[in-house]
Amino acid sequence: MQIVIIGAGEVGHSLAEALLKNKHQVTIIEKEPARCNGIVKLLNTVVIHGDGTNISTLADAEVDKADILVALTGRDQDNLIACQLASKKFDVPRTIARVTRKQNKDLFEKLGGVSMTVSTTDIISTIVEEEVSMKDTKKK
Repeated sequence: MQIVIIGAGEVGHSLAEALLKNKHQVTIIEKEPARCNGIVKLLNTVVIHGDGTNISTLADAEVDKADILVALTGRDQDNLIACQLASKKFDVPRTIARVTRKQNKDLFEKLGGVSMTVSTTDIISTIVEEEVSMKDTKKK
């Protein structure tokens, strides 16, 4: 699969590494030049220095050929815009947006252009609740 990742922080870098190990084609878009240089040295993949909310940057990354776009920046509004552009302008079939503010999750889904949202807070909260529930069951 052809996957475009926007944001090469720890999450983006780790995801790219895992996807490359599974033989996917990965292109990364990153705003910070130093981070781009670091990723290029560590991973054998295309890294584009640019803004994932910019149409020309997305075109340079050949987003129109992507099967999935994953927006992992720390800014919810950038993740939403990147996914909407990928979906509506470049016809990317599946988009995934990281959501850092829980209240934005429903908004992303209502506005469209985002196939799926991922919230670290929700994931960790679910795991903690399951652990608490399991411990309560064991005590009975």
